[in-house]
Amino acid sequence: MSHSQRLLIELPPEGLLLKEIAVTAINALSYFGEMNVEVHGNSIELRAKDLTYSLSRAKEGLIGLLRLKNSELKVSGGVRWPLLLRNDKETLEKSRVVASRIKDLQSYADLTREFVNHLPELLASDLKVNYKQNQLLLGNGDMALPQLFKIEFYEGSLTYNKPYVSEIEIRLDDHWLTLFAAGLAVAYVGYIELMTIPMILENRRAFASVVSIKLAELLEGVRIRVTIPYLLYVHTLARILTEKSFRTSHTIGLTDSLARLFEDYELPGESIHFRIHTLEFDGRTYRELSREDIVFSTFIFEFLDRVGDRKCLDQLRSLIRMTSRAGIDAAASKTLNAVTYLYEAIHGAKEAAFTAYYLTRVVTEVSEGGRALFTRTCAEKIVKALVASIAKSQRLIR
Repeated sequence: MSHSQRLLIELPPEGLLLKEIAVTAINALSYFGEMNVEVHGNSIELRAKDLTYSLSRAKEGLIGLLRLKNSELKVSGGVRWPLLLRNDKETLEKSRVVASRIKDLQSYADLTREFVNHLPELLASDLKVNYKQNQLLLGNGDMALPQLFKIEFYEGSLTYNKPYVSEIEIRLDDHWLTLFAAGLAVAYVGYIELMTIPMILENRRAFASVVSIKLAELLEGVRIRVTIPYLLYVHTLARILTEKSFRTSHTIGLTDSLARLFEDYELPGESIHFRIHTLEFDGRTYRELSREDIVFSTFIFEFLDRVGDRKCLDQLRSLIRMTSRAGIDAAASKTLNAVTYLYEAIHGAKEAAFTAYYLTRVVTEVSEGGRALFTRTCAEKIVKALVASIAKSQRLIR
């Protein structure tokens, strides 16, 4: 099939959250719109036989994501979106898309949905980046940048108790804001947390693998904040997602485009990762608290394959979820240590005997306390898989 129409997007500079959100949007457009992607330096070319049709399909997929996150499908608790600030609303008065409906826009969820609804017409032409003195102009540069996208402007402080404001001003137009809205529809996962895909994915199914994990977490109502247990939790969930029965149970009530995400899921390679941005809001500005890359590790997948049993993987996942209470719960703090040791041992940084002993002891204590059911059979399988994984990782290290 020949691809006769194209959309060229020139990316913002490296290091800006805006670039990651733009790349996340491009991956979403490619997947939902079934468009081919070509990278030309700092520009991305999306190709389709019928660009309008592909953008309409992409719109449907993104609207489905927003419906899920906003609990309209009643299959999850939804996520809490930041409110639009007064400065944001004053900025949006210059928008041709929403100027007449400013009073109806209360949160970034409303803003995102409104611009995604106009995606087919607003992304019908190329998106350019221009520089003018101390300004970065995205398109015509009619509007200031909404506050949520300006985390780099307030990261540090050169004067005590005063924010550091960058000397570079970024302005954009409706076309660019539509692209960022498409990225935010994918990236926003909770108050205040963003999940970006910072690289262009050559395989469209890789997008399904990354996003379906975040959707599964949303549908389960689970958020794991501690980095190392979270890494292992993601891999455990990813391994379970390969089973059709598990995927099917998560697609009930979803739109066709979201159900396809789960059906297209496949175990990704090491090169595929996503990035978690945790932000804070002080009532005036957004700042970034942490930035964590979640990389799919072959070591962990091999460990989970050795465990094999779905029941055991579910129990391991439940144990990891307990770490979300670490710091306020003694049992959760012990599981935090155990899961951290397990993660490090899989990569050859802890001895098998010590890790197996500690993990088994914690599992026993937690199970006796009624906090989690972890059968002896599954504990034995996990220990056996752990010993084999450590042996292999240590051979590779030598």
